[in-house]
Amino acid sequence: MTTKNFFPYLLIISLLFLTSQTLFSIEIPTKDVTVIRIGIVDINKILNEHPSIQKLQQDIIALKQNRMAEIASVEKEMEDLLKQKLLINTEIEQLNTQLAQIAVSSSSATTIPTSEVVSSATDVVQSLSTFAFQTEQIEQIKKSIESKQKNLQQIEQEIDSKKQILKQKQTDLETEIEKIKQKTEAEIYAELYKIIKQVAQQEELNVVIDKSGILYGETEIDITEKVLKKIK
Repeated sequence: MTTKNFFPYLLIISLLFLTSQTLFSIEIPTKDVTVIRIGIVDINKILNEHPSIQKLQQDIIALKQNRMAEIASVEKEMEDLLKQKLLINTEIEQLNTQLAQIAVSSSSATTIPTSEVVSSATDVVQSLSTFAFQTEQIEQIKKSIESKQKNLQQIEQEIDSKKQILKQKQTDLETEIEKIKQKTEAEIYAELYKIIKQVAQQEELNVVIDKSGILYGETEIDITEKVLKKIK
């Protein structure tokens, strides 16, 4: 992970430029100076090697692993609920098919063509008995379908709830990571300002500029390693 990924919005160049009003700048003396001594520092190198940055990376990885375990648990619960939903939908379809088949069978059994004569009262009783049985079956199936539909609604509500929980956990993770970053950034830049200023005074430098903004500079004026030694 690069430093830019960690601090996309940090104005590193402003840290070391000329404006005394900038929080992390090095002040230019107002006294008459015969020669202005300028130093350069590689902020990217310092940040990449800074112990706090390395620890930050490790902390974020550990935090993500911990939170991802919680997120994975919720996702597993959602997966199980979706399987239940699919199963219940299949069962409802099967019951509806049975219902249609019984309805057709019942209609055929109770229809007596006008050209036919019932041979005996027994046939009538048997036909009515079959019709009554089929009617009872239909009612039982309808009740079963109704029960499964209610169960299906509950499962859908649980799925929606899990989705909200999952979304909240992901948001909380991003927020927590951002807070850790901001805290670390503030600590690092407060430390860098003090150390760079201290090294600049020791080297009798009037100005220190970030190396990324320099097209050319002699190595003798690069104080990066001296800053790193004080940090580490």
